[in-house]
Amino acid sequence: MDFEKTVLGMIQKKKINEASQELESHIDIKPIVEKAENFEIACEQDAKQALSMSLQARKLKKALEEKRSEIVRPHIDFQRAVNSFAKEYTATLEKIEERLKGKLEIWLEAQKTFQPNFCDLMIEVEDGKLTQKEEIDFCIEDFDLIPPNYLKVDEKKIKEAIKMGMRNIPGIKIFPKKTISMRVNNG
Repeated sequence: MDFEKTVLGMIQKKKINEASQELESHIDIKPIVEKAENFEIACEQDAKQALSMSLQARKLKKALEEKRSEIVRPHIDFQRAVNSFAKEYTATLEKIEERLKGKLEIWLEAQKTFQPNFCDLMIEVEDGKLTQKEEIDFCIEDFDLIPPNYLKVDEKKIKEAIKMGMRNIPGIKIFPKKTISMRVNNG
């Protein structure tokens, strides 16, 4: 078993090295890395050059992602097929388990009629055991009465409200924030 893991690990490392080499041969980022590393902006021309290098980096990133996708696509398709197959089997097995568990629960409830002290029970078989215990659970009856320390902030709803024009939400500071966006010209 350890030998198999070692061999599989070696094969996997070899494939990773091959993929890395293929990506490196397709896209060379060394020139832009060296140029951008200590780049200083002192004038408008430098700013334009920085913008150009930044957009070139974005283009290279896109090309790298396309090549990476091309390399891993067959593996992803294989993984999806295996996952789909396993998901079907898992769903079927879960249905069997739940159906039989439900039947066991009904049987256990019926046993209370014959044995009133039948609240904690354990049935053991070769494959495992079933244990019935009484636990404490909850359901919400009146949301308005729940103490604040048991509630969670819904950031998605807050962002949606701000996007729709809301500028005053009690307990929340809403403020402008500057961001810079860049657009790559495809060409």
